[in-house]
Parts: sequence; structure tokens; C-alpha cells
Amino acid sequence: MTENGKVDHRMESARDLLRDLQGRGVRFSTFGTRIHHAAPQGSLDASARRRLTELHEQVLQNLLEDHPHDGIARPLSRTQRRFRIADGGAGTDPGDHVRIIHRLRGPVDLDAMESALQEIVVRHAGLRTRFESDGTKTFQRTLPPHRFKIVRRSMIGETREVIDTCIEECIAKSFDVKSGGLFRVMVIEAAPEDHVMVIVSHHLMLDGWSVSLLLEELTDLYEKCRAGKHERRESNPGRFNDYVERMAKWEDSDACREQLDRWRSEIEPGLTATVLPADENRHERRPLSFGEVDLTVTNRVASDLFARGRQWRAGSLAIINAVIACLLARASGETRITTGLALTNRRRADFERVIANFANESVIHLAIDPGQRFSVVLRRMKTAIRRATDRLDTPFDKVADALSMKRIGSRRLVMPVFVSLYELQQEGTLRIKDLTVERVPASHVNPFQQIGIRTVIGTDSVRFKIEYDETLFRRERIEALLDNLVSMLERILEDPETIVADLPFDPILAEGVGTPAILQSGPRPRHAEPGNLLETRLAEVWTEILGVHPIGRSDDFFDLGGSSLMAIQLIERVHQVFGAHLGLDVLLSEPTLAKVAARIEKSGRHIEIDRSVWITADRGRPITFCLPGIGGLAAFTYRDIGHCLEGRVSLVGLQLRGLDGREEPDDRIEKMASTMLDEILAIQPTGPHHLCGYSLGGTIAIEVARLIQKSGGTVGSLLLLDTYPPNFFSLQHRLLRRVKRTITRRLFRKAGLGHDRLQVVLPEDDPAIAALPKAGRLGNAIRDTFATTQDAYARHRPEKYVGNVDIVASIEDPAARSSSETRFVSEWKKLIDGELRLHPIPVSHLDLVRKGQERIAKIMTHLVLMKPEEAE
Repeated sequence: MTENGKVDHRMESARDLLRDLQGRGVRFSTFGTRIHHAAPQGSLDASARRRLTELHEQVLQNLLEDHPHDGIARPLSRTQRRFRIADGGAGTDPGDHVRIIHRLRGPVDLDAMESALQEIVVRHAGLRTRFESDGTKTFQRTLPPHRFKIVRRSMIGETREVIDTCIEECIAKSFDVKSGGLFRVMVIEAAPEDHVMVIVSHHLMLDGWSVSLLLEELTDLYEKCRAGKHERRESNPGRFNDYVERMAKWEDSDACREQLDRWRSEIEPGLTATVLPADENRHERRPLSFGEVDLTVTNRVASDLFARGRQWRAGSLAIINAVIACLLARASGETRITTGLALTNRRRADFERVIANFANESVIHLAIDPGQRFSVVLRRMKTAIRRATDRLDTPFDKVADALSMKRIGSRRLVMPVFVSLYELQQEGTLRIKDLTVERVPASHVNPFQQIGIRTVIGTDSVRFKIEYDETLFRRERIEALLDNLVSMLERILEDPETIVADLPFDPILAEGVGTPAILQSGPRPRHAEPGNLLETRLAEVWTEILGVHPIGRSDDFFDLGGSSLMAIQLIERVHQVFGAHLGLDVLLSEPTLAKVAARIEKSGRHIEIDRSVWITADRGRPITFCLPGIGGLAAFTYRDIGHCLEGRVSLVGLQLRGLDGREEPDDRIEKMASTMLDEILAIQPTGPHHLCGYSLGGTIAIEVARLIQKSGGTVGSLLLLDTYPPNFFSLQHRLLRRVKRTITRRLFRKAGLGHDRLQVVLPEDDPAIAALPKAGRLGNAIRDTFATTQDAYARHRPEKYVGNVDIVASIEDPAARSSSETRFVSEWKKLIDGELRLHPIPVSHLDLVRKGQERIAKIMTHLVLMKPEEAE
């Protein structure tokens, strides 16, 4: 009998054994390569146990084949369609292979490692997906798990060159995409207790985020497999197949077409992306090869970057991208800079732990005048990044097609330069007890670029890594680019008002082959100037408030740095200049210059502040009522959170009484709660009611919840965003705040008090005061409401609330996090008779709703749509 015949016979014997034992009530499960069973007493005799041991491999394969899978043929995602699958669908391009290489020093248990990798293959369907074609289209189909085995090579005594050649062959070996094996691992024994582990997968099913997940799970599962532990396998609620189907529907939706129309209205079609002068001609065909240079900045520069990010409310991504844009403008000689922003589309919580390729890219496009100050470039970059991330669902190639972007060089690339930012933990690290683990550099870049500039952010470190096409650029040029990037960064951290033309620049970067003047063809993109006198005058008003110039008719008020208090200023200035009423709903739904101007033409002549405003457009979903902070406005506070809810929850913002200057503000928290409950019941008469309050709004939300319960209603969820318990601050701190409140209230009550006199008493750096509008009826009204609300909060003595409460807490200082959380929770537990769930986010109080919006949206969605105990 042949060897295959023996294998087939053993497989059949294993199937018979399983059928027999399962008929006796024995239940089987696997964990890695281990088989576990639960058997009724007496059903598993010694003979059966012996047979299970003898046929372990075949029993394992049978159990793996029985693992649930749907096997449905599905289309490829837009990102997957960009990869070339050679040989009629059977082979792959080595340039698309993701490689992860580690050197392991110490006693490695390869059987435990293989078992851990087997478990990963079972858990993640993407690693066992086959690709097939019907002659016109390519489809993907999930297969049952296969028996995964590490390729083991003993190369003790071999030279480094021989070992490197073996590694290169492993990386370059084509995947047979028809078989479903898009994942392989080789371990080379270079010396006793010295191994090299090479993990190779295809970019079709692996993005940068997935690499981190893979290494994190491998670390955890290796320890469990080595210890012989078994754990129940939790099913992941998110599947890549679901994502592909959802994105296919999105691409054919009106919302997607609307986003593409917005891109066209903001960026004139026909542009060519920014390129750097190269050392070789882009139009000559050469074998693709990538190199890499990196540099870690000094601790001082890293510390200054983080501090400036907080001070400028910009974040490291915006600052670094703005510096890169200035550098590209100087090197290319262009005033319109267009680069790619590499992102991963994992907004839904159930996709966070899925190994697959969710990558998408977006377009960063902004104008840079050499005579501009860097601070202006930074404001525009914040707008460009917000625009890119808000439209992350729209596939990059559809955006490129909509903008008719020209392709560059022999590789016909749309976007030669990509920028990305990773948290240090996102890079992925393998940590194994009793082993020294070293990550071996292995260049793998987005193959659809010429230069990739990656920033890796640690808790106290910043590292730049540039991956580049070696067929176009000499290493010396890229090293000069990296040095210049750091020099520019250091200069703007010292003085953000530096003129772009005065930033340090190495002239060698502007010299080379294939400069933009050669590549450009057709008309250059033009700034979308205001279209009529009304738009021109409105642009001047925006410049007064925002300090930004010039302003185009497609510019978004909030993308240019507008805030809720600036929106109040805008409403009042529009009334003063045009005699028209501009509602909060207009600024929420249509905040571009052209749309606001059109609404002014149709507007009435009165001025008011709506008591309630729909923050999200979809009114057919469960509602969360959002209560304002001390400034009194909820509509804009929750705007960014609303963008992250994906239409699953509707938001209604409630405003405090008195903001329009027509009514006196409520002077007690209980009155505020009663007023807001009336608004809530007018919109949603019956429960359950879901409530959310930011800062002081959390205190009001608790009172509203108590009133709902008192009237016999039901509170569905109560979410507080960084609401401090009354006794959290020290006595000295409370006394100082009380003095400030008293002075503020008395000064506000005096007729004709100006903003300048107020700042004599309360300094400019007090963020609550510095942000207040400086003049006008609405400005006076909001300042009066601010002071009244502060006083009401100081006098408020809450009763204990009976019910569950979720609190999102900003913990800005990680070092003080543990003690702060403990005290924060203990103070709140004195006021809550129910379960208290704390969700810390490492940002400041003022940045919570801007930088923590995705996490807050995820928590809110869980609370509203799922059982409270399932909330994150």
C-alpha cells in the first residue's frame, strides 16, 4: 500500500473513532494542536483513549475540518483588488508579501509555538481564505482550518550569508492563493538556543494593525500552550466577510456618492500628486526594490512635540504632517501639496481584533504659500486630516478616480508619497518569558508608493522611518530628507510663527530627475474663491473669528478650527452684518461657506438659540439626549462623537435656558434638569431614555435621570463624560474656584463690562474665560449663563442616584492614573446606588470629546443597543 493509502486509512479510522465516541456522548474541542474532550462517566474506556493517542494527528485534522465556516464566494474589497495575483490566480508577487522576522535566544518550545500558530489560524478566517476566478472576476472563499505546521530548518554551523539566503527564499516563495494557505512560518536553528523565526503572509489578508494583533496573540497563546492550558474559544463578533459586504453596499450608496461630490467640490479634478526629485528617471522600468532609513529624535524634541501638541490642540499627526508638507513644498517647488495618508478602517469595535486587511488610504491636499507662517499651515493640515479621516469609508481608488488624478512614472502610481503614524504598541512586539526576542528589520512598504514616511510614537519617544524605492532614490538623498525633517520640526517647535521660506532646508533635495514641472500637465488646481459679494463678506467675518485667511467657498467652519463658542460668535456677527438668523442646525449640517451663505439669503430676521438640536441626521434610530457642559451648548460639543456613531444611534443636543438673551438662565441644577426633561419628553414621550452629559452636563444628567424615575419612567443608560464628583477637589482648590465664581458673577452683572476688564481678574490662560465671546448680546448672554451655571454647580448638593452609571474619565497624566482613578471612583460610589463602570481615556478634559470621540461613540453604542453589562 502506498504512503497516501496509509494516510487515507488512518484518516478513515479517525473518522470512525470520532463517530463512535460522539455517539456515546463524548464532546470534542481543540485548542491549538491539543484535543480536549468531555465524556460521560464510563463512555471513554482505556482502549478508546489509546486509539485517540495513536490517531492524534488524524483526529485533529478531522476536528479542524468540521470547524464552522460558510464557504460562500464573496467579492474582493477595493483594497484587495489593487494587488496583482499572477499566473491566472495561482501565484503571488513577492513584493506583496508581509514579512515579520524575529531572533529568539533561549530555550524555544517549537511544539508550543506550532500549537499557538495553529490556534491563530483557527481563530482568523483570513489566514485560510482561498481566491478563485470565474474568468472575469476574482472571489474569495473561507475554508475550514487546515493542519498548520512550522517549517523547521537546522542550519547550525552555516554562515550568515547562507542563512540570509534561506530567509530570502522563504519570503520570495509564491503563495498558492487557490489553496487558501496565505500564511507560513519557518524557524531556523542557527545555533543551540539561537533561532530565527520568519513569518510570511500576503498583504491581501494582513495590514499593519493585523501584524500587531498577530504578535500579541502569539505571545499569549505560546505561554498557554507551553503550560498545557486550555481555554474556551470566544467567537469574534466581527468578520472580514461582513466588512467586505458592508463596504460593497457603501460604495453603491448615495452617501458615498455625496462624499465623492464633496471631494470634487473641494479639490479641482486633474491634479498630479506631489513627488520628490529623484536620482533616476521614473519612466524607466526596473525591478522593484525598497530600502529603509530611520532616526529616533532626542528626548527633548519628543517632549516638546507632545507639549506643543497639547498646547496647540493639534496632536502629533497634524504637526508632523504639516512639517512634511512644508518640506515637500520646498523640495518640489509646488504650492499645492498632495500626499496620501495611510489609515486602517476599523471604526467598528467588533473589527478591532480581526486579522485581515482593513487598510484604506485617503488624500491630504492643502495650499502652502512660502510666505505663510507655519501656524497657518498647521491649521490647514488639521482641516485636511479631519476631512480625510471623516471620509475613511470611501475607497482611495474611487477618490482618485473622482479627482481624475494623473498617474506618475513607469509604475503608474497615483500617490508617490504616503505618510502614516503608529503608536509604538501598534508596531507589534513578541514578548516571550525566558527568551530574548529581537525584531529583525525587514523592509516591507506599501507597494503603491515611492516614499513612505512613518512616525512611531512611544510614551516618551518619537522615531521616524522612511521606506523608499531604491530604484529611484539613493540612500544619501533619503538620509538628507530625514535629517531635514527633524531640523524643520525642531525649528517650528521653538517658534510656530516661523515663515515657511525661513525653515531650514537642504538644497540638494530640490535637485534631481523628474521634478514636478516635468511631470505636471494640464491646469493647476485653483483655490475655490467666494462666488459673490455675500460669500466674500461672510468670508471676512469668518476670518475675524477664526484668524484664517484666505477662506474658500468649500471650506468647513469647524475644519478651520471653529468651536462651539466661535459658532455663537458667528451667529451673532451674521445677525449684525446681514440682519439674518443662522440656526445651530445649519452649522451642524451645512458648515461650508457657500452653504451658510445660501441659508443666510433664505433666513428670517430674528435671532435665537434653539433649545434642542438634532446633532445626527438619522432620526430613525434610538436617541441619546446630550446635555451641555458649563458653556450651555451641547450641539457642537457632541458633533465629533456623532460622526463616529455610523448612524446606529441618533444624538439630540440640549441647550441651557438663557443663551439667546431673551430668558433668564436657570439658577439651580434642579431647574435646569426640569427644563431639559420637558424638551426630552417633547421629542420622545416614552422611555427608555438614554442620557449623556459632558462635564457639568453629567451633573444635570443625573438630576434628569432622577426626575424620569420619579415620574415612573425608565432610564435606559446614563453616561457621564468626565463629570467630577462634588467632593473630588481639595478644599483649597474649591475655595479658589468659589472666589473666581463670585468675582465673575459680580463683574458680569455690571453693565458695560468688557472682556478686557474681566481678564484683569481672571487671566487669559484660564481656558474657560479665554474662549468666551467678547461682545454682543449673545456674547453677554453666554457669559451670564456661564457665571450662573458655575454658581448653581457650587451650591448643588446631589441626592444619591439609584441605578447604573458609566463614566468616561480623562486621565491626562498616566503616572497618576491609578491613584486618580481610585479616588475618582470612591467619591462617585458615595452618590450612586448601583453599578459604576469607569472607562479611562488618556487625554485632557478639554480634549476628551475631540480626541476620545471614537471610544466614546463605541461605549455609547454598546449602552444604547446592547445590554449594559456588555458595554466596554
